[in-house]
Amino acid sequence: MKILPITMEDTQNKLTVHAMGYVMDTIPEIDPNRRRPAIIICPGGGYHRLSPRESEPVAIQMLALGYQAFILQYSVDAESFYPKQLFQLAHLIRYVRQHAMEFTVDPEKIVVAGFSAVGHLT
Repeated sequence: MKILPITMEDTQNKLTVHAMGYVMDTIPEIDPNRRRPAIIICPGGGYHRLSPRESEPVAIQMLALGYQAFILQYSVDAESFYPKQLFQLAHLIRYVRQHAMEFTVDPEKIVVAGFSAVGHLT
C-alpha cells in the first residue's frame, strides 16, 4: 500500500486542492491488469475542521473492501465559502481519473462518500 499526499493548483480559478490517497499495490504475478473502484471520502466537521474519525479509518475500511481510497482535505478556513469545496471535489475526481493507470483505478467506477456537514457535496 502507498499513502500519497496530493496537491493540485488551479491558478486560473485561484483554487488549491489537498488530498491523501490510500492506494493498494497490484500484484503483477496474480492480476497485472486489475483496476479497482475508487472512493473519494469527504469527512465531516461542520466546516470548521475535518473529523479524523471520518477520514483515515474510513479509508482503511474501504481498502479492505477493495477500493482505492482518497480523502479530500477540503477548505475549512473562514474565507472558504460554498461552492469552493464542490470545486475542490470536482478537481479531485478529475485528478483520480487522469491518474487512473498509476493508481490502478477503474475511471468509470469512482464514488464519493460525504459525512455529516459535507454530505451535501455527494
